[in-house]
Order: sequence, then C-alpha cells, then structure tokens
Amino acid sequence: MKKLLVIALSFFPFIGLAQWVQQNLGTAVNLNAVFCQNDTVAYVTEDNGYMLKTIDGGVNWDTIGPQVFSGPLWFTSVDTGYAVGIGGVLKTVDGGLNWVDNFTESVPVGEGVIHFPTKNIGYAQFENVTYDSILIFRTTDAGLSWNRTCAFETLGVPGSIFFTNATTGFIVANMDGIYKTTDSGSNWVKKLNSGDLYSVFFPSDLIGYAVGDSFFKTTDGGNTWNFQNNPNSSLFYSVHFTDNNTGYAVGGDGFTTGMIVKTTDGGTNWGLSLSGTYTFSSVNFQSAITGYVCGQGGKIYKYSLSSGIKNYNEINSLTVYPNPGNGNFNLSIENFNKSAKIFVLDVFGNVMQQIEINNQILNIDIAGQPKGIYFVKVEDSHGIKMKKIIYQ
Repeated sequence: MKKLLVIALSFFPFIGLAQWVQQNLGTAVNLNAVFCQNDTVAYVTEDNGYMLKTIDGGVNWDTIGPQVFSGPLWFTSVDTGYAVGIGGVLKTVDGGLNWVDNFTESVPVGEGVIHFPTKNIGYAQFENVTYDSILIFRTTDAGLSWNRTCAFETLGVPGSIFFTNATTGFIVANMDGIYKTTDSGSNWVKKLNSGDLYSVFFPSDLIGYAVGDSFFKTTDGGNTWNFQNNPNSSLFYSVHFTDNNTGYAVGGDGFTTGMIVKTTDGGTNWGLSLSGTYTFSSVNFQSAITGYVCGQGGKIYKYSLSSGIKNYNEINSLTVYPNPGNGNFNLSIENFNKSAKIFVLDVFGNVMQQIEINNQILNIDIAGQPKGIYFVKVEDSHGIKMKKIIYQ
C-alpha cells in the first residue's frame, strides 16, 4: 500500500481560502457581544437583553435564557459559561438553558466586562453607578461567589478586561487608559494614558494589543505600550488575536460604516478584511479557522474555512479514517480513477505537494510531524473532493 507523506505544518492562523459569510439571526436588534465556543456552538447577546445560541455553526440561532443580559460573555467549557447581566454576573452549567445569579454586591453596578483565565478563577470589571470609579471583582470557585478586590477612581467606562494568568491582568478604561495588576486585582498600576480605548487582548504572556481610536502593542508583558497606526479614522471596539502576529479588530463610525481589519505581521500593517454599513462591536475566534463578528442591526458574520473550500464536510465519496487520528490515516476514494491526483494543502490553502495515485485506498502517514489541521484534495474525472484531517 503506497504511503503518502504529508508535508505538515503546525496550526497556522490564517486560511487563504476562507472568507466572511453573513449569518441570519432573524433580528435587527443591535448585538453587543459574541463568543465562539467551538466549530458548531456560539453565543451572542442582544441590546434588548436576550441571548441567542447556535449549535450548527450559525445556520440556525435560538433565543435562550431570561431577558437579563447586558453585555459580554465567557465560556470555560461547552456547558459552563458566564455572562454580564443586569447588576452582576450570571452563570450557566447547561449550555445556556438556565442561568443563576450568584453575584452579591451592596453597591449597584453599571456596565461590566468579564474574563476567565482559568476554569475556576474569573474577573469582572464594572462601572460604579455613581460614574466615578471602577469596581473589580474576583471569583476563585467558578462563579459560586464573587468578592470585590478593589475600587479606584476614574472617569473611564469599563471597556475590556484580560488576564494572562491567574494573577496578572489588564483593564482598559475608556477616556482613561490601560491598567495592570500582578496581585489578582488588589492593586492596579496605570501603564498607558490614552483617550478612547475599548479592547485589550493578549495572545501570549508578553505580547498584547489594545484598540480604540488608536492602536497599541506591548512586547514586555504590558509594562510599556507602543503606538501603532490606526488603519483609518474609525473607532475600533474589539480585538482578538489567534497568535502573536495574526489578529482582527472591528469597529466603525457608529452610524453607516463598519469594518473588520486584519494583520498578519503583529500590527505593523492592517488590511481591510470586510466592510459594511453597520458598525461591528465584537470579534471572537475559537481557533485560527473559526470566528465571528457581530454588531449593529443584528449583523453577524462567520469566518470559516468551510466557507472557502468547497463543502469538504459534505463529500461522501472521499473518506478519511480514523479522523481525528494519531498521525496515520486511511484515505478511501469512491469511483476511483487512475488519473486522479492528490494535492496536500497547508492551512493557508497553498499546494504543498502534488502526487499521482494508482490505488483506491492510500495510507497517509504524518506521525512525527507537528500536530494540527491538514487538508487532502483529490481531483479526478468526477470533480474536486476535499477532506480535513485532524492530527491530535
């Protein structure tokens, strides 16, 4: 049996053939936040307090939970998640069907954001309803209880919170700047004094990005921040990186223009990935090949490899097994044609190798290569067939 050695690359951050595809939520209500759980499950919150969920990769969306959600959400597993609600943080353990409010605080809170660096440890940043301070809360028992770690005066509105580990984190306060803590949120030190900043994201411990009316980057764990050019005059409200160099930022003018910009060189250059007539408010990626953006007017778009490579999940005449696998796979081609050719693609969609075949069943051996995602494309008289291979 002929062996096909796939030239393997590790999990790359960009699929050259992928694209943004608009999803139909059946609503024109503004969308506040989106969270992509995996290839098929995602959540989004609406301006009217509802949450919607898809379990089929965005084909259908259903309203779940009570009408109490006001902003961002975060899931630590398929079933366990947290969402900012009216006056606190709510938790679900059944994939969003039911939500419990364990957040107790004597001081009423306004707008808020959340982040969980671990399964049990999470942080919430809220605006005091007196509009003169930011309140920081922490849970160490997976949201069963929340304790305020500190409050400090600022006129800034909570925009984003992100922890690189259980104790080190960052907050962005609009009209104020970026603050850093190294003691689990008890004390915060201002690291950047800047105006309109809305979102901060760290793809690794040392490298982080912040966006708003300007773009900033740190390479020393948030101690210093370097200015990067805003690709245009719009405000950007959310940023997400799939690795240290590849990331997306979304925003717009708040009225008739929205855009998604992308960088593949660590923010040195940003190119337009998608433009529209509605401002985008949130971007979230589950992996380098699956992500969502949402915004005004109920607009939501999905970024997926399957949008660019023709229906590889729907092709039955090409079978790869076992898949996922440990590096050794069998490739079976129905209606075999000896003139068929096999192309091995990297995750950029580039042809890495072209091999002519003369057997109906081939063995694909990538054991010892970096684990990740690969693609096999077969061209014969019946057309083009493609399958994704997961080496784990």
